[in-house]
Amino acid sequence: MALIDSSRRSRPGGRKFSLQQTYVIPQQRFRRYVVAAGVAALMTLAAHHSIAAVFEVDQDNVNFTPQSLTIKKGDSVRFKNSATMNHNISIIDSDGDADDLGIEKPGEVVERVFKKSGKYKVRCSIHPRMKMTITVK
Repeated sequence: MALIDSSRRSRPGGRKFSLQQTYVIPQQRFRRYVVAAGVAALMTLAAHHSIAAVFEVDQDNVNFTPQSLTIKKGDSVRFKNSATMNHNISIIDSDGDADDLGIEKPGEVVERVFKKSGKYKVRCSIHPRMKMTITVK
């Protein structure tokens, strides 16, 4: 807390000082320490938590490209329909639970974040021979 009192007081030896000068300088140092500590904390968090990546999968005619992908938890996969036909992506986890991403028209893009480790099967429910696998570590 900075004091604004501009009255002068004597120090031993007769030198004058102001209360404002006495408390403002330590407060400025304190602010610098707080900022430096905040920057250090953010750098530590950034080092321990990687930023999630986005991977692209192309649906060209009746194929997924690539046909297999390995990603980390928290990463997302963006499925782009480059074909001239509709697709319907289903993602099946290792427990057999399916997540239907819905009909995707030509030119559309759908994205899914993978939050759990495991091996996922990706299928197009319209074109059964369209298959790929995604491994999440």
